Amino acid sequence: MDLQAIEQGGDRRIKFVALDGKGQPLSDATEADYKALFQKLPSGWSIKSVRDAHTHVLSKGKTELAAVEHETGLELILPVAQGVAAGLATKPLEDFLTWAWKRWLAVRSPDSDVPGATGRQPPTFRVETATAGNGAQSVQHKDFGTLPPFAELREMLTPDGGKAPEHAPAPAEEDRVAAEGNDVPMAAIRKGNLDKRGLKILDVYWAVRDYRIYRTERGISPHFSDDRKTALKQRKLYMDIGPRLSKLNGLLNVRFIENSEAFFNREIARAVALTLEGKKKEAEETLKHVEERASKSWQMAARTEYIAACGLVTLIVNLAWLIYPSQTTASATASNLVFQVAAMGSLGAFLSVAMGIATLEVDPYASKRYNYLTGLLRIAVGTLGAILLYLILKSEVFAGLAVGTGATGLNEYAIFVLCAAAGFSERMVPNIMEQISNQAADKADKGDAKGKPDKDK
Repeated sequence: MDLQAIEQGGDRRIKFVALDGKGQPLSDATEADYKALFQKLPSGWSIKSVRDAHTHVLSKGKTELAAVEHETGLELILPVAQGVAAGLATKPLEDFLTWAWKRWLAVRSPDSDVPGATGRQPPTFRVETATAGNGAQSVQHKDFGTLPPFAELREMLTPDGGKAPEHAPAPAEEDRVAAEGNDVPMAAIRKGNLDKRGLKILDVYWAVRDYRIYRTERGISPHFSDDRKTALKQRKLYMDIGPRLSKLNGLLNVRFIENSEAFFNREIARAVALTLEGKKKEAEETLKHVEERASKSWQMAARTEYIAACGLVTLIVNLAWLIYPSQTTASATASNLVFQVAAMGSLGAFLSVAMGIATLEVDPYASKRYNYLTGLLRIAVGTLGAILLYLILKSEVFAGLAVGTGATGLNEYAIFVLCAAAGFSERMVPNIMEQISNQAADKADKGDAKGKPDKDK
């Protein structure tokens, strides 16, 4: 079972959430909290798959659940069908919840090493259950100040209270589908209504006799036939493209994708329809095309953020040079020359970035902050490299660069050109420094050899 299936069957959810005085969730959870929480999972549990940076499928044996990181706290999505078929609300889940709740309390404790833990509200253990009727779905919740008794929790998590008949055989796949069912009839899948997960239907792309394909805030979803046998067949077909859809959802979860969102939604809906019609090959080809288009979109988005950061830093460095007051004293003139050198280095670095932007490799899942930071560092490296090269030229410790003489003792135009080249090439200054180091080492070796007595005499 992949994440898509868990979300679709997720009528039971557990949340660790802090509440304000009015019972409303507080947005006080941080990435540091989740990093500390999942630093080490309990024995037997592992991360089976990842849809994006904030949603993981955790598993132990046949028990699976989705862990979603929210600003308001951790959300655990529990597929009710799995609870019936695999005993979800029993030992594996109880062990995990005991560990997760204890760990979450420790992470948010004022004594925790996690940044920002001091002064926050203690978490609440919230259990949400969804019920459907008359084409609509409502969500109820019950809050606990601490970990509730598992007997009570089991009654809330599974329709039958976790009590299976004595000597009952393991449910067959058909029985599992029947137990899960389509609580919302297919005729109710219309724009503006709620689906079985309680999500508002924003649009319906496919409406045929045996299935519907629609869009919610979480993306494209299918609604299977009201006929159980047909729904079982459709479910199996749909699961075949589950991994590819999960990957695609990750690619679409980036910035600047909005302009092409309608295209992606239509194509994904068409691929799902082809799958349910048994045309797997055509569906795979459609999804491949969408992946290629999405890949280009997120590459463009990340590259835009990267070069925007580079351009901003370059502008700041050059403005600093232009604003710097011009004075006639020798020290002021030398200082102004350093500003000019830094500006040349930043311009060289920006030119290098602009020329190579089409082939720049970026991480589609990286945050804006990461792209901005790497762009800033690229220009900073070019700027510092130019300043360092200027000092090397002034010191005359490297004979491999000749710039002639001018009013300041060196040809300023040659200096500017070389400093721009130092910003353009990230390897230029390191290579010069390496040669200087080798020259110094050679001189030291020759000096040591000259000072040593000749043993043959």
